Amino acid sequence: MDKIKIKDSSIFSTHFDYCKKQIFNYKKGKFKNKISDEELSRLIRLKPKKMEERRKNESKYNALLSSELDDAERREIEQMFRDIYKKFSGSKSGWGAYAFLEKLDITVCPYCNENYIYRILNKKKSPEKPDITIRADLDHFYSKNKFGLFALSLYNLVPSCKTCNSSIKGSVNFKEDIRAINPYAEAMDEYVTFRREPNNIDNAVDILLGYSKEFEFKSESKSIIDGDRAEYMLDFFGVIERYNHQHKEYIQRQVRREVHYNDEYKEKMKTYLETLDLSTDLSEGLTINDQSLGKLMNDCFKEISDF
Repeated sequence: MDKIKIKDSSIFSTHFDYCKKQIFNYKKGKFKNKISDEELSRLIRLKPKKMEERRKNESKYNALLSSELDDAERREIEQMFRDIYKKFSGSKSGWGAYAFLEKLDITVCPYCNENYIYRILNKKKSPEKPDITIRADLDHFYSKNKFGLFALSLYNLVPSCKTCNSSIKGSVNFKEDIRAINPYAEAMDEYVTFRREPNNIDNAVDILLGYSKEFEFKSESKSIIDGDRAEYMLDFFGVIERYNHQHKEYIQRQVRREVHYNDEYKEKMKTYLETLDLSTDLSEGLTINDQSLGKLMNDCFKEISDF
């Protein structure tokens, strides 16, 4: 639920070269002179804010291609982009979805912060051992069926778990009257906080310290302006329901550990580790994009420190 950053700038140039080659070969080069390098580069690098502006304005969307194209040619080019994405999606050698995910290096789904997302490409095959080849889904934040020109835009390809993408989002689009939160542009962490709400106030202390599961996870908006957008995303992917269904015991176990390993104990351990010339970084902070349920745990730990 933190912001995704494309740190390796070579991703853009590699993707451009790949797309240009695919366009050149598509239907024997039928469209190689219909889209310029400048137009292709702009489409590949189109930022989330610009995509949102063009998604809402048909004339701006159409302006992404030359005005000399007729409607039939525009539709054909959009289909070409979808077809190239399909090839990119399945490519296991050279540039493709597997290589993109490896470069991106995201380990947890940015929509739910629950499921780990993998990129494993095992080319070794034998009768005794299956070929383990799996990767995260790439969700088209803006539907490639409706907005074909965004089919290859890197900021439109959100790495996500199969639960969020395949089981929940599927072909359903985000509501058009709300500016959904694109993980490449914004961090959900900035807009919402998770907390534990006791079912019975008499158990509040036991819940706070991790000894009771008689509570419900709730979300609380940090921002008056963007809180509704964040709540919409949580509701869309059923995040709170999933947390309540599966993770109460796990979170409470982590909370108990945090309570037991208090500051005094940590200081003693730090001193001991220093005598062994070992790392003394005992920080409990979790990197949200690297740790499953990292935000949920951080927010629950903060409930203790604020108590």
